[in-house]
Amino acid sequence: MELRAGAFTRTDIKIVQALARTYRKSRRVLAPGDTEFLRAGEMLAKLQEREGYDLKKTASITNDVLIALSARQIGATVVTQNRRDFEAVRRNRHFDLLIM
Repeated sequence: MELRAGAFTRTDIKIVQALARTYRKSRRVLAPGDTEFLRAGEMLAKLQEREGYDLKKTASITNDVLIALSARQIGATVVTQNRRDFEAVRRNRHFDLLIM
């Protein structure tokens, strides 16, 4: 979802679509379950309290939390350029992170 939301050129959109097809074919699409949503709510509360996030102004942090918790669940590494948000999440719950 976030990759597609950030793809504006025709080339970028095609790249995201090809990536989605590849993951669908390999059955590697991961959707958060009820446990992850509950943990995400807990994490969002902590981020507001400890890190000063205002969810009304930074709604995208919700997606970042779900991505991080889902990656943690399967032992995957999150690869991102979004240092600020993902490091804030990692300060509250460890997961593997690679900043590009």
